[in-house]
Amino acid sequence: MQMLIPAPIAALAESLSYDERVAYLTKISAADVRADVFVASARALGFVVSWDLARGTPVLDWMH
Repeated sequence: MQMLIPAPIAALAESLSYDERVAYLTKISAADVRADVFVASARALGFVVSWDLARGTPVLDWMH
């Protein structure tokens, strides 16, 4: 299992493309991070997070 490196997400966000941001969120999701950590990361990367309650999955809206 690959270890995630803690880093200030907001500082990284400016240098990441949309695809890199999605890849990062996919990676942390696969690492089973807590929901609050995932939501905070997604918000820092420029997404608004809502939930599909029927499936129990997050829905991301790109805000840039």
